[in-house]
Amino acid sequence: MSESYVLIRNSQLLIGVLDKAHYGSSSFSLVHCCYELYGGAIAGQLLTCFGRLFTTFLQLRGFTLGVEDTLLKSNLQKPMARIMKKSKKSGYEILAQVFASNNVDNKKDLTERYQRTHLNPDESYMKEIDLAYKGTVDSFQNNLTNLCFPNGLIKKFPNNNLQLMIQSGAKGSTVNSMQMSCLLGQQELEGRRPRLMPNGNTLPSFLPYDPSPNSGGFISNSFMAGLTPQEYFFHCMAGREVN
Repeated sequence: MSESYVLIRNSQLLIGVLDKAHYGSSSFSLVHCCYELYGGAIAGQLLTCFGRLFTTFLQLRGFTLGVEDTLLKSNLQKPMARIMKKSKKSGYEILAQVFASNNVDNKKDLTERYQRTHLNPDESYMKEIDLAYKGTVDSFQNNLTNLCFPNGLIKKFPNNNLQLMIQSGAKGSTVNSMQMSCLLGQQELEGRRPRLMPNGNTLPSFLPYDPSPNSGGFISNSFMAGLTPQEYFFHCMAGREVN
């Protein structure tokens, strides 16, 4: 047997690790089993006992996390910079792919075709461009994530309290950890990239029909590194979307 098996005998935990999947509201948890076997009254008493037990544990042994739990190794800066530099220059390559053009260096022609597509009343063409951009930046984001996690962190699980929270299901997700340490990635509004304004840019600080992924809401910085004003604005736009 291994730690993935849980064995309780005579009220003693003999083997295994108990986490949110066992204590929480998930199916076949301890609470669910007690409810099925002994009824709602016993299940309610069990929840009360759990609440008192967890509160007492946190009073006796506090749990916190610090900045060190989000820091990456210093030797990752150069490979991360190479990936981000490549992503910033990929705009014309994406447009050439969408327009089936073999001449990536003819930037003027690609920009004009991009403009005509934007001015076309049929938005399906712009949706194709958005899908091409998202597919490309997702590959850059995956490369960065694989580079950083889990071996790129200075403190690794289980000594990393942030990763301990995520892995146990207590709070947070891998996306939260990635945004703190690595990058925020592509921001979306209603399932699409931030749309172009009538003059052809997403924000006044970008040139009209700027093909770079950054002008389309791709945030290459993390919360630890700090966001530029444009990236901060994109993140605020995506975070305040009304469902």
